[in-house]
Amino acid sequence: MKWITRKGKNQKLELVPPAQQPRFANVVDCRYKNILGEDNKWYILTLTLDKDKGVPVDINEARIEAIETMAETIGRNIVVGNFGAQVADDCDAKEGYYIVEWIGMPYTDQESGELVCDAHYLYPVGRSSRWYTKSLEVAKIELKYVASADVKLENISDVNPLPQRMNKSERNKAKEMNALRISNESFEFLFEEIYSRESLALEEFPELEGSDEDDDDDDDNSGGGSDDDDSGSDVDDDDDCSL
Repeated sequence: MKWITRKGKNQKLELVPPAQQPRFANVVDCRYKNILGEDNKWYILTLTLDKDKGVPVDINEARIEAIETMAETIGRNIVVGNFGAQVADDCDAKEGYYIVEWIGMPYTDQESGELVCDAHYLYPVGRSSRWYTKSLEVAKIELKYVASADVKLENISDVNPLPQRMNKSERNKAKEMNALRISNESFEFLFEEIYSRESLALEEFPELEGSDEDDDDDDDNSGGGSDDDDSGSDVDDDDDCSL
């Protein structure tokens, strides 16, 4: 169940929880209304991991598989010359992503084994979060961090003018470099997609850390040596070094 976006009182996009969306509300004209009453609607539940019963490793493996599948889907939708959005968590990515222009087709990086694609970064115009200019800066983009392979950008026009808040220098630069603006449709899609991807963040399970080392220690101690022999001392020294 995805959240949707709408414009709030300040005309900025805000998320609408599923329970408040009309499509999940009670069906007013249902033929069984006399029987079902107000119960003929969607019930939205939030599932959480029961760490006492669930297997943490399986949870992360499922999320990794989902991320890899999404990367493959993104790769199939890449077209040279189109634009994409790379999710980023830093202050330079004003809306939580960078815009890139695809300059090649996806391939598997031989060092990391990740599915990647070469692209040119686009630079934001001034303080605007939706206007960009092209560049020749080449980057290798990991597709598992791409929220969309087909971001729609629009040219400057009478129906798509530069914002009035841009100063003269920024406006001149934008016109000179043929600045492009993210379409409303793509902007809203990225807003939702980045939020929904937070659910795929891998869990950290501190209680699992060092479990492999414990298994190794058990294997070493199963040899039947005495507590004060040389091999036991070596294991203790190794443990101290690993701290």
